[in-house]
Amino acid sequence: PGNGAYGHDSPRTCAGNRDQVPSSDLFLCLEGRADGIFKKDSSDIFVVDEIKTVFRGLQEMREPEEVHLAQARCYAYMYAAKEGLDRIGIRMTYCGQVTGEIRFFYEEQSFEELSLWFFSLIRDYGPWIKRKLSFEESAIRTIRAVNFPFPYREGQFDLAAGVYRTIVHGRKLFLQAPTGTGKTLAVLFPALKAVGEGKAEKIFYLTAKNVTGRVALESLRLLYERGLCVRSLELVSKERSCVCDEVDCRSSSCPRADGHYDRINGALRDLLDGAEGGEPITAEKIADCAEKHRVCPYELSLDAADFSDVIICDYNYVFHPRVRLTRFFGDTEAAGKKNGTILLVDEAHNLLERGREMYSAEISAREVKQFRRSVRDRQPQLWKTLKDLVRVLNGMEKEAALKSAPGKS
Repeated sequence: PGNGAYGHDSPRTCAGNRDQVPSSDLFLCLEGRADGIFKKDSSDIFVVDEIKTVFRGLQEMREPEEVHLAQARCYAYMYAAKEGLDRIGIRMTYCGQVTGEIRFFYEEQSFEELSLWFFSLIRDYGPWIKRKLSFEESAIRTIRAVNFPFPYREGQFDLAAGVYRTIVHGRKLFLQAPTGTGKTLAVLFPALKAVGEGKAEKIFYLTAKNVTGRVALESLRLLYERGLCVRSLELVSKERSCVCDEVDCRSSSCPRADGHYDRINGALRDLLDGAEGGEPITAEKIADCAEKHRVCPYELSLDAADFSDVIICDYNYVFHPRVRLTRFFGDTEAAGKKNGTILLVDEAHNLLERGREMYSAEISAREVKQFRRSVRDRQPQLWKTLKDLVRVLNGMEKEAALKSAPGKS
């Protein structure tokens, strides 16, 4: 309807739209890409369309997700400001991944109303940016000043120097050294120095086991004792951090999901305040803070990661196609830029088997039948659709059984 492009296949309208917004002593440059902009039928009202693909049933939706609508309103403000519009429409388009159904939510706002909402958002955001910049200045100062905590062991200095040169030149290094060499500290120290010199912004220390992550935390503590002041975070899985009997993030199932965004800022502020003295943000500290503020510990840890210099986590958060942290690695161009992220992969030989697990999948008719029974009342359309999948899987399993029967080649 109307003119303009819309749909995820052609999200070119408003591509790269930028709006410069002064905020006291901050100057923010906003960028965004609208999924569609078109004129409403028989009117002069322009409409910004934001499209989201979801797995949930759309008929049960009473209103758009708050964070989705906020994103669309930001784009609407930017476009209205750029084009000098007095009024603009905002449409949320939800597409059912499984059922193919589409549902729209629509609102119109005057530019004055949208401006009040937008600058209220900016005022709330400003102090967080100032806080982050202030801590980054302190972190860089202490990184540059801190010294290696012990006399170098044999080969340890060459190891650290090799890591630093690798980071500076944007290369890859495969390092093998015997136990007791002090690899963890000899790798973390030059990586931190590289951050202090502006060669990178964050360090991800990736492990296959929780115990090796704790070794990295203890190594950082040695540097904290000598004046280092950076934020380090231990990030654990959603399953491990969840306080419910089973992971179900709907507000109807999880008491912390209901009103989470109303309480998360206070929780994050409290958590970060406790880490400014130079102490790692451990999984236990995150759990305690989440309990105090009644928020999701996993989501709190992800928000804290945005403010952290060193993130200690499982391989999955970088390499797994479904679990990887899209806020850091979702954009391949951003993930690969020179002043980006340092990846320190501990016990990298484990990546071979883990990689096989990450990129392999298995599904059976029995599992689909179980899932189908669980959605019968909540999503009847999905329940019907899954019947065809069960039929196909049953046929494939029978065919595989015949091929493996005695006497068959």
